[in-house]
Order: sequence, then structure tokens, then C-alpha cells
Amino acid sequence: MHLCHRYIYNGMVLRSVLTIATLYALSGPFFAKHLTLILPIALTLLDTSDNVWTKYYRQNICTHTFTYQVSDKICDAASYLLVLAFFDFDNILWFFVFYRLMGVLLFTITKQSLWLVVCFDFVKEYLIYSYMFGHNLSYLGIGVVGKIVFEYFFHRIYHKKV
Repeated sequence: MHLCHRYIYNGMVLRSVLTIATLYALSGPFFAKHLTLILPIALTLLDTSDNVWTKYYRQNICTHTFTYQVSDKICDAASYLLVLAFFDFDNILWFFVFYRLMGVLLFTITKQSLWLVVCFDFVKEYLIYSYMFGHNLSYLGIGVVGKIVFEYFFHRIYHKKV
């Protein structure tokens, strides 16, 4: 097994364990009032946990591999599915989770980052949006367009230079 694969695997296991423990801790009544604000912060921090592990041991060599990229996207999608399992959210969040899951699957199969742009990740952003605006969807389109532009520049322009 290639050395990077072992570090990537260990990072993903660490992230998975931390994600389950964190979501379990957040499922108590203490966090209920501000859950849609706390969850995106927690998910962002958890997203870095595998990266920190891999960078620490391999000086950032492994994080540029397709194996790391696809493993990271799969862990993101699994984290979102766990969020749906732990908490009761509206159908819009369900849509964004499964839409992103479709993009991750297509990215994994085709190895084309275009699918990460088309099926953009808007789960954490939607949680923050719903914290700020509740069920008012008047501004949701602006956020979606902004996220698509960000994903395009991040996956199609920035990563081509790296």
C-alpha cells in the first residue's frame, strides 16, 4: 500500500470518529436553540481534522492526490448524511445533502472536478442561512449563485494552478 494511502485512511478514520462523537454531543438539548449556527462551525473544523493528520505526517504531499480529494469529499457527504440522521431538518437541507452526494459520486467515477461545481456543496451555507433568515427563502438564490461562482473558481481555476 502506498504510504499516502495509509495516512489518508488514518485521517479519514480519525475524522469519522470525531464527527460521530461531535454530532452525538451536539444532539443534546443544550445546543438546540443555536444548532444551525453551531453545526456549520463544527463541520468545518471536523473537515480539517483529516487534513491536519495527513499534512502532519506527509508535509502536504498526500493532500494533493486524487485519493485524498475523493476521500475528503466522501467524508463530507457521510458527515452530511449523519447530520440528517442525528437531527430533524427541512426538505431543503435534504435536497442540498443528496445533490452534493450525487456530485461526489460523479466526481469519484469520472475524476472530473466539474461535478463538484455543478453539484456544489451548500449544506453548511444553508444551515447558516436558515439560522439568519429562518424559513424566509427570499435571499437563498443569491447565496446559491455566490456558492456556484466560488466553487467554479476554487475547483476549475485555483486547483488547476496547484
